[in-house]
Amino acid sequence: MASNLESSLAAKGSDTLWDFSCDACNKNEAQFYCEGCSKCYCGNCVKLHNQLFNSH
Repeated sequence: MASNLESSLAAKGSDTLWDFSCDACNKNEAQFYCEGCSKCYCGNCVKLHNQLFNSH
């Protein structure tokens, strides 16, 4: 399942903030990152992602 983008980046030790767009809709700012897909998702798209890909 996708994890919160902020906590994913913080775990790497970076204090730099980056703005990412959602890889699915390209409209909204990404809030979640899926390591299995290597993609970023907004709050709307992550719901669908988690339903379709609940195995990773």
